[in-house]
Amino acid sequence: MSNFFREAYPFFLRFFFFALCLAYRFPALCLGQETVYLVSEANPTGWVRLVGEVVDFTGSRLQIRVSGSVVREVPGKDVLRIETVLRRSHESGNAAFAAGKFDEAIRHYQAARREETRAWVRRQIAAQIVMCYQNLDRFVEAGSEFLTLVEEDPQTPHFACIPLSWLVQQAPPDLEVAAQGWLQQQKNPAAQLLGASHLLTGREGPAALNQLRLLARGAPEPIRTLALAQSWRLQLATADPVEKERWEKLTESLPTPLRAGPYAVIAQAWEQRAGWDQAALAWLRVVLLEKKNRPLIARALLGAGRAMEQLARLEEAAEQYRRIVHEFPDRPETREAQERLESLSKTLSPTSGGKRG
Repeated sequence: MSNFFREAYPFFLRFFFFALCLAYRFPALCLGQETVYLVSEANPTGWVRLVGEVVDFTGSRLQIRVSGSVVREVPGKDVLRIETVLRRSHESGNAAFAAGKFDEAIRHYQAARREETRAWVRRQIAAQIVMCYQNLDRFVEAGSEFLTLVEEDPQTPHFACIPLSWLVQQAPPDLEVAAQGWLQQQKNPAAQLLGASHLLTGREGPAALNQLRLLARGAPEPIRTLALAQSWRLQLATADPVEKERWEKLTESLPTPLRAGPYAVIAQAWEQRAGWDQAALAWLRVVLLEKKNRPLIARALLGAGRAMEQLARLEEAAEQYRRIVHEFPDRPETREAQERLESLSKTLSPTSGGKRG
């Protein structure tokens, strides 16, 4: 017996040291609790950390059990992020999402949602599923999933995943039918915004625009400002510089995760007036702001590249095209990006400091 303990002692010592380090570095993970990071009232650039069990988290409030039966409540808008232990299926979904394998990610996320007992984590999973559907251009499923999420939490902190249309494109027949149904949900402004967005440039455009105007007058934020931004899509060719500057100010009034789409509209409006400097800047803002919507990021990179070509900033243009080819090989924008790289390769000097496409 003494030999056994003598041989096992180094292992137990290493295990104890590892557990001690883990507890010190990630206390919430070891205790089966969460670590919540909040905006600091005393220091706007800092944060406050709470450790406990998150009872619920919605757009209006976070409830966290900090000790025994004591539950503390803080405004949802003050929550920066939450660290928690995720189920293996949830982690697998995140890994597949990061790898751009969205069909696989959906399967993992759906399994995780079935297994998950915490309502606030299930809503987090739902938001990721919405983004998966968007990245697969499956807007009917994305819209339905998003509206289910909003029904459970009307002030959801995941509102930025709303699958709106920000580009000039015609909705396919199945999406048009679904959008008509969303537009008719009189007591659901999020559904009306979603429906109007996808019908705006089609046969139902006048009805969609009328609904956007109603939402811009009476809906709660951020729906009100998003409805305004959607209506800009019909003014791309007519908006003057003063109007576009007003759009930028309104866009900056939105929460940061919601700004990418409106900036995409602003970029398209500058393109219409050959304002290439402003168009390039707006497209690059989209790239900087958007983290998950791959179709929008790819289109923004393409727009930035086109604008930079017009400004004779050819190496910078080539950099945007290379990103599309390398990061978004499955997107339709890749073909044009590759063609532009081949054309630019005849102009750019091999000694210009840039890579060849």
